[in-house]
Amino acid sequence: MKLTAISLSEFYQSIEEHVKNQAVEATSPKTIRKKARAIFSGVVSQMISFGKNLDMQDYLKDTALSMELSHRSKNFIVVDEDNFYVTGEWLGLITLSLKVVDISDIDEQSKKKMVMAGKSIHNIQHIPGILIAQLGKNMLLNNSVQGSDLLKLALEMIVSVQNTIGGKMVFLDSVNHPKIISLYESFGFVKYGELIQDKHRIGVVYQPMALDLTKRDMID
Repeated sequence: MKLTAISLSEFYQSIEEHVKNQAVEATSPKTIRKKARAIFSGVVSQMISFGKNLDMQDYLKDTALSMELSHRSKNFIVVDEDNFYVTGEWLGLITLSLKVVDISDIDEQSKKKMVMAGKSIHNIQHIPGILIAQLGKNMLLNNSVQGSDLLKLALEMIVSVQNTIGGKMVFLDSVNHPKIISLYESFGFVKYGELIQDKHRIGVVYQPMALDLTKRDMID
């Protein structure tokens, strides 16, 4: 199995093009977009499920496309490059975006690890990085893809960008569960800051975590 990521905008554009080609008479761009988005939502409902993670399901179905087309995030459908054009199976979702983190209230030791070499932690209150906003496997399929496989692919994509434009930090907010946190720690992520309460679900909290991309051996 060879995992690869297909841009959500690329997938959506193919749907929009299909709608245009199926139109029997002149159709306004607004109508085409409306039909294409309805088809997209239907495809999402049929092709992928994140199990108990309803927030991620709702995000992909209702929000991801708007975030993608407005350039606020990049969303990727993970597929098996070897047989996707035969099976059409979606194996998972990765969402990446830019993030500026407020480090004014975290401990000095954590600040030192996040700030670029040669910069004083006393003069910096915010640092930029890449956020892994969504990461989930398709629970509808009985396949061997694991969360670690998706995380490895996400980090490979991020490192590719870093090799071109530079950068240091990757961030994510992990569900505060020992098994999940342990997975991220195995890739070099470390905890920082205070737990974050989910705004919509009582009792669900997240642990902010960060990875220093300059520690390349932690990723490889």
